[in-house]
Amino acid sequence: MKTRASDPASVAVTWFPTRGEAKPLKIDEIQAKSRSRSGILWIDCTDPTQLNQILKQLPVDEFSEQNIREQGGRTKLTVSGGVYQVPVFDCRLEKDSLRSEEITIAFTARWVLTVRLGPHKTNPFPIERVRQIFAIQRISHRSSSTGLLLWSILDILMDRYFMVTTDVDDELDDCEELLLDDTAQSTGRAAARESRRQSLKLFALGKALIRFRRSALPLRDVVSTIVRQEIPFIDKTVRLHFQDVADHILRINDFVESQRDVVTGLRDAELALTSNRLSLVQQKIAAWGSLFLIATLITGVLGMNFRDQPDLSWGSGFLVTASLILIICTPLYIFFRRREWV
Repeated sequence: MKTRASDPASVAVTWFPTRGEAKPLKIDEIQAKSRSRSGILWIDCTDPTQLNQILKQLPVDEFSEQNIREQGGRTKLTVSGGVYQVPVFDCRLEKDSLRSEEITIAFTARWVLTVRLGPHKTNPFPIERVRQIFAIQRISHRSSSTGLLLWSILDILMDRYFMVTTDVDDELDDCEELLLDDTAQSTGRAAARESRRQSLKLFALGKALIRFRRSALPLRDVVSTIVRQEIPFIDKTVRLHFQDVADHILRINDFVESQRDVVTGLRDAELALTSNRLSLVQQKIAAWGSLFLIATLITGVLGMNFRDQPDLSWGSGFLVTASLILIICTPLYIFFRRREWV
């Protein structure tokens, strides 16, 4: 079989020597470099058809291989046969709903494998940005390590999480402005449609925040494991970087909790406005009903048409009755009008 270079659109294999420039490799060179102690190997895969060939080149046991292949697991750090594995989720807020991409990270002291089988089409995980951050850290630390590469991935992931919180803040600000708008007090069909759209939007944002919290918060336990020195090949200087990641996760969790409180408050405000609009409608119905009740009462009494009813043949009866209705209803209408009930 002819050897071919890895396709950068689906598989990127890169060798990072302890000293010197990074070098792209072919897939069939993975096995030799994964055992070398003169640097580290990074394989980034987005093609499931290439994953089988990659796993055959790496020293992974059956349990680790199964975990790498499976999608939809929760974020937790597992280890088997010296291979550490953790699934993380890259999240984006799109049209009031959360879109997530699972990124499976498997790593040892010598190599890192990232598997992204369902990348975003419009806003994929910025893997090139990870390369840039890692290149800067290699120069700063004057060495290459899988711990630095893992931190670079999680650092970019934290930036993406902060973008989600910013997008949610923008959506909540729009909801607050709409609720405080004077036109929100109207009672027409347009206001009813807008109220329904607002309610659905708040419900979607609340659901997105719950999903986002489930994706972000479990990373705290993963990072805590690294900070507690439970992974022997991640040295002290690199663990300090992971402490920053742990702080970012706590900040993100605080943001999510405060945003959930805002969503709850906006829902309560929306219900209060809906109740207020219902009260206004009931007031208008009651006011108009009072006006028509007087006219109905007068015309009903005078229009009974009994044989012995007095003034049945009175020529001015209609004008007098109409004038009586106007005399009684006009002040009542003015009273309701001043209170904006009609």
